[in-house]
Amino acid sequence: MKIINVKIKKMKVSSFSARDYSVELAIDFNDGADKQIMRHTVIDYPEMVAEHIFNDLKKMEKNINIKFDGTSVLDSYVNVVMQNEDEDKKKVAKFLQNVSEKINKIKNKRVVEGYINLIKEINLMKVEL
Repeated sequence: MKIINVKIKKMKVSSFSARDYSVELAIDFNDGADKQIMRHTVIDYPEMVAEHIFNDLKKMEKNINIKFDGTSVLDSYVNVVMQNEDEDKKKVAKFLQNVSEKINKIKNKRVVEGYINLIKEINLMKVEL
């Protein structure tokens, strides 16, 4: 059995669409080496999206590290452990909720003044875990 420890370090907004509340997230994590993945997602339900992000990262790590040598099934089993998973899920959900609220402000903005600043604010948003 192989145990992989994964820690999400940072998540930031790369781009977003106010039309459908979708964002492109850059997710920095460490599984023994620093890595980054990009994920495009719609943030209609932040808690559910945070759960999916963590589950997809676990699946990805499991698929990367699984190796079957043809003899022992137990040796090919991979257990992915996320450090501070529950606490980090809450932080990510809160972050996504904040992004969603700022996108909503942009959609409801009727005056040009401050519009560009709101866009810059969203593109600079990040959460350190």
